[in-house]
Amino acid sequence: MGKVSIAVLLAVMLSGCAVSPSIPILGAFFPGWLLCAAAALFVTLVLRAVLIKAHLAESLGPPVLVYPLITAIGTLLFWILFFHN
Repeated sequence: MGKVSIAVLLAVMLSGCAVSPSIPILGAFFPGWLLCAAAALFVTLVLRAVLIKAHLAESLGPPVLVYPLITAIGTLLFWILFFHN
């Protein structure tokens, strides 16, 4: 890789650091990923309660794998929905 290629690659990588996705809440800035994770955790807990009530929770598989994966997918979906720019 030439020096020009490395310079272009570094410039492209550093352009992602230009703006931090923070949300002002009551005067404090919270990182966007933290709010997405909290929302996904809440949705996962509600979904778990609904699945237990409907007697479908035992058909999903091991809960130690399923619920963290649902939370991770929810976090990424919230991130894509609200911070897609």
